[in-house]
Amino acid sequence: MSYLVILFIVAAAILIYKIRFNKNNKMASGKELSNIVESADNYRYGWDGHAIDEIKALSLYEKAVQEGCSDACKEIASMYDELDPSISIQWLKKGIEMGSAECIGSLAEHYTCEGEIEKAIKLWEKYFTVENILSSKVNHFYGNAYIYYVKNSDFPLTLREQLYSIKDTLISRSKETLETKLNGKMRYTDKHYHIVSFYEQLEAFDSCPAVMADRGTG
Repeated sequence: MSYLVILFIVAAAILIYKIRFNKNNKMASGKELSNIVESADNYRYGWDGHAIDEIKALSLYEKAVQEGCSDACKEIASMYDELDPSISIQWLKKGIEMGSAECIGSLAEHYTCEGEIEKAIKLWEKYFTVENILSSKVNHFYGNAYIYYVKNSDFPLTLREQLYSIKDTLISRSKETLETKLNGKMRYTDKHYHIVSFYEQLEAFDSCPAVMADRGTG
């Protein structure tokens, strides 16, 4: 058998392997990922007629992560939050490495609650970047959480300009969240965050001396 024939056979075998590999390892589409996460949510919270099955939910969130959904890391982290905080933090860091703004916000909140102020400030600054704000990656949940800690925990207000630039979004999304809660379908349970009063938090932010000075009302 000639050298060229052997070379052709080897090249053909490699091509066939690549085709099969890519077929078997095809990443889920955006819609497929959304369906996986939605199914996980349903099992976790007992939505849409599903019986609560946290093991099934965890398995589906992990599948979503494997398929490239970085935000699913936050859901896994929240499930481990009370069982083993160290594992929870590992998942948040994994999500951050994958590019999840949600995981940045969640870890920032964790460090804020734990009193690790320097770490918290760096993560909040990373979360409220202009890029995240313009690309709508800033979740109103963390905007309100930040304001809540500024109001109630003497947390330093270092991001007033960023927060004020998305104030209208915070208000409108807060209304949507309250309506969703009233309809009985709430993504964030009380153990993750007490939805106290978004409006009180926003009012507190509005009345901060630094913000009032910026607006010429102080």
